[in-house]
Amino acid sequence: MAFCKEFNAKTANYKEGTLLRVKVRVFSDKSYEWDLKTPPSTWLIKKAAGLARAADRPGHELAGTVSLKHLYEIARVKQRDTPNLPLQSIVTALLSTCRSMGVRVVARPEEA
Repeated sequence: MAFCKEFNAKTANYKEGTLLRVKVRVFSDKSYEWDLKTPPSTWLIKKAAGLARAADRPGHELAGTVSLKHLYEIARVKQRDTPNLPLQSIVTALLSTCRSMGVRVVARPEEA
């Protein structure tokens, strides 16, 4: 019951339906500790691009587009999980994730 109350308190500011990752460590004395992680990169990219799913054949078909500005916003969110990683490195990883999903990244939203 305590876990549910803690979880509800920590997730109160998230929108309903937001996919969250939770890391739970249970110890031998039946105590536990848990960390709330940011949503997966693929989920955030699909939300930014307005997609229900990624491309079936990435590289051969285009599922959608997302702007570089959106990727930087997603990188700022993801930086909470890895505070020592530079923002540029996170954006580079997100670019690779977009490529593997069949999502095109454009410099400006008007180019979509």
